[in-house]
Amino acid sequence: MKPFYATLVSTLSFLATPPAHAGVIDVDILPRVENSQIVTNGYDDATGTEAPNVRVYAWEFDDPADPFFISDPGFNAPAGSDLPSGKKIGVRVLSDLLYWNGIGPVSFGPTPNQETLRLAFGSGGLTLGTGTGPLPDFFFGPLIQGNGAVHVHLSSLLNGADGNNVPASIDGVESTPGLYAYSLSVIASDHAILPSQPIVIVHNVGQDAVTLQAAIDHFDAPFVPEPASLLLLGAGGLLVRRKRYASRIWRTARP
Repeated sequence: MKPFYATLVSTLSFLATPPAHAGVIDVDILPRVENSQIVTNGYDDATGTEAPNVRVYAWEFDDPADPFFISDPGFNAPAGSDLPSGKKIGVRVLSDLLYWNGIGPVSFGPTPNQETLRLAFGSGGLTLGTGTGPLPDFFFGPLIQGNGAVHVHLSSLLNGADGNNVPASIDGVESTPGLYAYSLSVIASDHAILPSQPIVIVHNVGQDAVTLQAAIDHFDAPFVPEPASLLLLGAGGLLVRRKRYASRIWRTARP
């Protein structure tokens, strides 16, 4: 059996159609249902800007007070999304956690020091790593409202070899700086609704904007954006909106 991390490349092989937007940074995933299948858009809470058909999302671990925790990915479906009322949204992980050190040509492979990424909501969650293999579907958050609206954020905790997200200044071990990536589909607990096409999540740890852009471009390579998409996204092909959170103590999960 081939390593599960290899499936990240294979799941991207059919993403060239329909045309997709370039990657977006620090925006929510906006799921809608079209023709009985979830499609993924990007939504900026602060500006109300929506970018359709996004397949690569990026977030940065950059809070000095809590450097290996973020309240993302977020999922924000508006009224009229046609998501099934009374059901839940969820994720289906499609690859291992991958890593690139940011040096030289982009090349993602296994994590270098047994790093793992915990996706959590309340007491539930999934842990991705190298060689963890297929994981169960994970449904989370409140029930989808009658009008199709739901807004929920997962917690992402990047753990070092010691299995926690506490920085080295506290316990001597932390995750290696670089870029981390994995693939998932957005799903609904109503099985009549088909999962989304695979999307890619990229996390930045201590790398500059140029290196993050290179990682996004690496996964955007199969995509051919429409001209209208390029105009909407603006210079550099990125819709950028940083989210800042209040200082937190380190912990293992947050609802």
